[in-house]
Amino acid sequence: MEKYYRTIDILFVMLISTLIFTVIPKTISFEPFGGVMGSKLSIYPLLLGILITIKTVGENKENDSNFDNFNKIVLKFAVCLFCVNFISLFWGIINYPYINSILGDPKFIPKGILKIFNFLGYDYHAISQNTIKVWVGIKGVKNILANIIWQYGCAYFIYFWYKNRMQDCFNLLLKGILIGTFFIFLYELIELPYLLGSDSAKNILVIINPYIHRIGRLTNFYNATSSQDYNWYSWWPRLLWPNQVRSVFAEPSFLGLHCAFSIPWTWYRIWKIKDEKKNLKKNDTWIWWSTCLFLTFLVFLTRSRTALLLYLFQMGLLFLYCLVKKTKCDFRKLAFLMTFSILMFFSSLIFINLSHNKILSQSATRGVHNQTDTQLMKSSAIDNYVSENVSSAFSKKQRSNLARLSLMAAELKVWLEHPALGVGMGMRAAYIPEKFSREAFESNEVRMWVNRLKDNGPLIASFPNVSEYTSKLCELGLLGVVAYYSPVVYLLISFAKVIKDSICSKNNNYLIDFKYNFLIFYLIQLLGFLVSGITTSLDVSFCFWVLIGIGLIIKHNILID
Repeated sequence: MEKYYRTIDILFVMLISTLIFTVIPKTISFEPFGGVMGSKLSIYPLLLGILITIKTVGENKENDSNFDNFNKIVLKFAVCLFCVNFISLFWGIINYPYINSILGDPKFIPKGILKIFNFLGYDYHAISQNTIKVWVGIKGVKNILANIIWQYGCAYFIYFWYKNRMQDCFNLLLKGILIGTFFIFLYELIELPYLLGSDSAKNILVIINPYIHRIGRLTNFYNATSSQDYNWYSWWPRLLWPNQVRSVFAEPSFLGLHCAFSIPWTWYRIWKIKDEKKNLKKNDTWIWWSTCLFLTFLVFLTRSRTALLLYLFQMGLLFLYCLVKKTKCDFRKLAFLMTFSILMFFSSLIFINLSHNKILSQSATRGVHNQTDTQLMKSSAIDNYVSENVSSAFSKKQRSNLARLSLMAAELKVWLEHPALGVGMGMRAAYIPEKFSREAFESNEVRMWVNRLKDNGPLIASFPNVSEYTSKLCELGLLGVVAYYSPVVYLLISFAKVIKDSICSKNNNYLIDFKYNFLIFYLIQLLGFLVSGITTSLDVSFCFWVLIGIGLIIKHNILID
């Protein structure tokens, strides 16, 4: 078994370090068998770990009643989740009112159906409503199974691997984060010069980006009203992303979500440095402080509202934790952390200002000034940063707010008409356009989404998941959402009791213990991710499901079932 554990540990480090590659090229992705997770590179070490575990456990069955009981609970939960999602899908297919519009145009019919009928010698006129419904049903069941296997399978097997090796899990997790951060650092050696106007760096990114993430057209047949609209909306992920740091991720907000996963672990390691000085290597202190400050610097350079607000929220939770503990050591570390964060913020403003000046000088050399250049000349870097990333978050029509809020409102309207079961997984696209308000069409993004739907049909084109919760409510209904998030609720209820007991305990060492400190910083991450789901999807990477698995490990070690 020693060789087995050593192999699993290597694969776990690989899984954590590859969390940064979220939309890999289609030629090396695990689609269509991976569902929404098929485009993540982490699916490969996870798959190998699962296969090796199944083979090893089958050959070496261990008599562990605790695991047997948990195994039965997980199996029942997976069956329940599948049944709820299947009923939702089945009911959605029966009541789907847009079949005739799909049959009216061959370009609306999924290519898989057309290939089958062409192979059999029939044209698209032979395709019936029942054929479309069967196809949607098969695809839907496949996606339901894939999501259960890869998302909850990730959490389940992480628990299985490390339920009795919590310290090993923690150490390997940190190694994976350091490796992933090192990859990001290497990429920033090229991206940061590109943002400062380096043509050599730009040429390098043009070459390497298609190997890092999928470059594809977002708009399909969308006819942009101007060249500016086309340039902005025509690629996702875009080949190059000017003015914002996105690193190896598909877009800047994805980098922000990954930092929300990694930074709290660096905080925890910094908090433990003093307690473990005798056991630490000399360079441990500067490694973790450097990693923390580097990632914080990138958060500000993303100029992503999701990334910035998520960082501030997690910092607020850390501040509350220090208030509860009331120790000088914690307040001193918090003061250092906040001071360095402020320094990183102003460093990012200096970088942004340099980048702006470079853009203006290049525009002046070409004799071209566009609307963005004029705005840069009128405002300072700090004014732009605050207006774009802080005040814009509370303005309905700034940046993409109108499009996002309009889509969320439309999804909620659809859900209110199908409250219990939703419209079925993957079937919300056709329902949404008629729920948009007149004001929504003032947004270029909304017009682009609707035009894509009109040109490609509701089974091919879709709307982005701008909010985890409204999209899930729309597709799965209240019953599906309750089943989907019940593990998270289960963990939060269990940990709430632990936190309550620790606060009320007269023994101050109760909070300083390794397991409970680990729990606090874990909750900072988990709550941050749950809040981020309001404005983004939690399916960006495996990070959320890794957290669920770690949460089960913590619960097992603090409150053994």
